[in-house]
Amino acid sequence: MGGFTLLKMLVVGKTGALFRMLFFCVHYGGFCAIHGIFVLELTRFAGEQVNPATTASWPGPLALLQMFIGLVQQVLAAAPDAFLWGCLALLLSHGSSFLLLFIGQQEYRHTNLNELMKAPYQRIVVMHIAVIAGGFLVVRLGSPLGMLLALVALKTGMDIMLHNRSHRRAEATGQPPGEMS
Repeated sequence: MGGFTLLKMLVVGKTGALFRMLFFCVHYGGFCAIHGIFVLELTRFAGEQVNPATTASWPGPLALLQMFIGLVQQVLAAAPDAFLWGCLALLLSHGSSFLLLFIGQQEYRHTNLNELMKAPYQRIVVMHIAVIAGGFLVVRLGSPLGMLLALVALKTGMDIMLHNRSHRRAEATGQPPGEMS
């Protein structure tokens, strides 16, 4: 989601969006990293072994990038093989939406950098709920599968809700619907 938001910001704001894109990477990335840490802890609680985090040795702000890469590696190591299929499905879904709607139907003409920056934060609320609900399911099932079930159910529900809201707003204003914003 964050990666496609960055692409959208680049399309809309060109090089003038670079500072906002950097801010978005740090801010939104921080939220996502915290969720990743919680997921790792919950899988550890469910009995899955995860390698401990590596300490940062890259200079200055690059240490954040190194820590992010380490976190992603830990999540992938803790996740079942089917997790990669879910990631691929999300990549294809959002990639298709970006190419067909945002670029192909020129939705970029009806948005601005502020709207693009705030749109993914609605999903952060879903992540908060998924981590909490998934945590209960992890404890109950004794498996990290509970986290995946909670996240898929909440994400699907939110996507449908935002899609319907976008189309209702478009009908009321007479403009093309935005991509689930």
